[in-house]
Amino acid sequence: MAKRPQPNSRGFSTGRDDQPGVTLTELLVAAAILMILASMALPIMQKTTELGYLREAEDVLMAIYTGERRYFFQNDEYKMLNEGDPNDTWRLIGLDNPNMAEIPVAFSVPVVDGQKATATFTAQATRLGGDCNGKFKVIKADRIISGDWVPPSC
Repeated sequence: MAKRPQPNSRGFSTGRDDQPGVTLTELLVAAAILMILASMALPIMQKTTELGYLREAEDVLMAIYTGERRYFFQNDEYKMLNEGDPNDTWRLIGLDNPNMAEIPVAFSVPVVDGQKATATFTAQATRLGGDCNGKFKVIKADRIISGDWVPPSC
């Protein structure tokens, strides 16, 4: 007749004759708990990341605004800048090309409605990828930031 396993110190029978290690059931329970925690944390992390991209884009837009104003006072015109312009062109307004940073946002200062660069400027940050792909924020010469990039609802 086989020997029945004895209860351990907690009163439970391990059924393993006191061999070290964990059972498959214990391992699966631990994995299930980790998956539940990860599924709760992932949406929060995505929203936080998107907000971080937005805040950084707004900071760069304010830096572009400051650089454009300084350039205007020195040259009586605003500097129109595109995403593909070299770093030297962006340095005219006192910045390195922000499109070379590792955030998925494209920055530009396009010509506005065919107006001359002496009239006004609009700097634009466009989100590339993610739930907010194609959404944008703009800052104009009046220093007002607007646009349709509003996480987490994108």
